[in-house]
Amino acid sequence: MKSTKLFSGTCIALVLMTLGTVAVAQNQAIHTLKIDDGTKAMPFNPDALIDMQSANRGLLLPRVLLTATTNPAPLTAHTGGMTVYNLATTADVTPGLYYNDGTKWNKINNSTYDPWALGGNNNTAEKVLGTNNAFDLPFVTAGIERMRVSANGNVGVGTAMPASKLEVNGSATNTTAYNAGTATIIDFSKSNLAYTLANPGAFTLSGMKDGGTYTLMVRGAAAGTSAFTHAGLAFSSANNALTTNGKATMYTFLVLGTFAYYWMTPGF
Repeated sequence: MKSTKLFSGTCIALVLMTLGTVAVAQNQAIHTLKIDDGTKAMPFNPDALIDMQSANRGLLLPRVLLTATTNPAPLTAHTGGMTVYNLATTADVTPGLYYNDGTKWNKINNSTYDPWALGGNNNTAEKVLGTNNAFDLPFVTAGIERMRVSANGNVGVGTAMPASKLEVNGSATNTTAYNAGTATIIDFSKSNLAYTLANPGAFTLSGMKDGGTYTLMVRGAAAGTSAFTHAGLAFSSANNALTTNGKATMYTFLVLGTFAYYWMTPGF
């Protein structure tokens, strides 16, 4: 056998019908098999095992009827790398191109899929990560799912089945507390935890949201009674009173609707 053989489409068909398989080899080394129907002749690619060239023909994969992604049928077993075109609509499979990862079938997304251009948004200056289909959007690192946005809009961190708009399976930690210096204007959008060296007195708060909890440590040494204001919120406390001279005081806030309830803990 010569080192390289170029087969036309007719020759390949003839060889396949008579021999069933085709191999091009020399000294036990496998070379590129080029299939060229004469419509688009180009130099073969030496990195390819099979190089098929045509200007008006395609590759037709086996068309099968899958039954479910977890079932290898109609094949006898899951085999990693197996690729087929499924014609069936049943269980969790629909018509389309599927590959097998060794344990299940996975549908190959449409080649026009662009995860940064979805969301039904016509603003070309904005990129949106997501899907137009009614599927969950999982986030995976190192082969482990870390976060999921469900099809109904719930977000789960550490859980694949979030039952509320945000469900965290684990602790949520502020990286840093907000240091307001000596100011009496406290911006809770910077952190749910804040502290100031100002003396107890009149404080203007901002950045608080309905359903949020916030903590303010007032480290001023002089004794005083604090009062709080925030746009759109009315404050109420069951124990607000004069602080302890020379001690810090902690105020814990719980925002429910348009009310902010807080508890004072003096003597730190």
